[in-house]
Amino acid sequence: MEEQKKTNWRGFWKVYFVILLLLALFWAALIFRVYNLLEGYEQSQPKYLMNHIVEVVKSGEVDRYLNFEEYATKFESKEMCREVFREYLENKEITYRLLSENVGNYSQTYGLYADDVKIADVILGEYNVRTILSFFSIGDWTMESAFFDYPEERNAVQISVPSIYTVTVNGVELTEKEYLSQPEKMTQFQYVEEYTTNVPKMVTYRVEGFMDKPNIQVLDLDGRAIDIKETWDNGEALLTMNDFVTEDMDSDLMQMALDNAIRYSNYFTRDLEGARKSVEPIADMFPEGSYFLEIADQYRRRDMWMFNSHKTPVFSNEQVNNYVRYSDELFSCEVSFQKEMLLTQTRTIRRDSSNTKFFYGLMDGEWKIFDIISLVSETIEE
Repeated sequence: MEEQKKTNWRGFWKVYFVILLLLALFWAALIFRVYNLLEGYEQSQPKYLMNHIVEVVKSGEVDRYLNFEEYATKFESKEMCREVFREYLENKEITYRLLSENVGNYSQTYGLYADDVKIADVILGEYNVRTILSFFSIGDWTMESAFFDYPEERNAVQISVPSIYTVTVNGVELTEKEYLSQPEKMTQFQYVEEYTTNVPKMVTYRVEGFMDKPNIQVLDLDGRAIDIKETWDNGEALLTMNDFVTEDMDSDLMQMALDNAIRYSNYFTRDLEGARKSVEPIADMFPEGSYFLEIADQYRRRDMWMFNSHKTPVFSNEQVNNYVRYSDELFSCEVSFQKEMLLTQTRTIRRDSSNTKFFYGLMDGEWKIFDIISLVSETIEE
């Protein structure tokens, strides 16, 4: 009997210890489960997602949230925009603030800041909302959208140049789409336009919205860069080029221009054969019906007879310079010289110093004078 009692007690204690072990395992599992749920609840809070976003932005990987295709233009590629944004964020403290919360829609809007300057609105949304432990609501937060904006003021460029020159911004050629206004006529070509419509005009371009200061180049007819720089003021570049670039002149063309200028001068001093009878000695230099032929003919009829008799003129200090090529069919140059004549009646010397600008155009394969502008004209008798 007593042996049976001892056996029963030993069985009781075995069961008791098994039950205690099971209870301990149950509570350990329960505590572990609750801990995981609470940790999951804590980790599910939106601040952890915002902290992750901040770390990504700090690392320079802003393109994970920002589509730079939206920033890109034909003048600034998405790669250029991304680098400008990255450079702006360097050495800046990135923080965030809760701006608004919509409980009904399970969403929150945060402002992302770089040194207290807002650079983005980030909208987080909560989904898969569920209840744990009967009173905790837990959901999964994700970034629904991010609206980044480059906080620095955008740059603009305004460029005015003659239409024969090509303007590039960041290597992209400007076109009529970038015109600020319609091209304007240039007064120096008002008479040239009587013979050709292919004359330069002044064009003004304007482009806005650059994230970075752009590289501006003006190219001549041969694609060579012209040494001219823009001026910057309050994020706007201004470049105005009113003059034309001079080039080296072909020797044959130079000689033609000099010979024609001398011949034209000699006509008015009666030093060309046939000058008293007609304008034929200089007619081949001008288009038919030229205004300058009319002037020459009027002078021949009214005033040529009054010009003093003199010995054959002697020319010196002859120069042809400031050659400007406007196209393959239009150019200008300046011809200067000193013309000395011994007046036979008074035995005095007359010196005519002149500098004249000639505009030449190609007509039927021949160069014709379209316009003449006197720059310097001085006469001295001694």
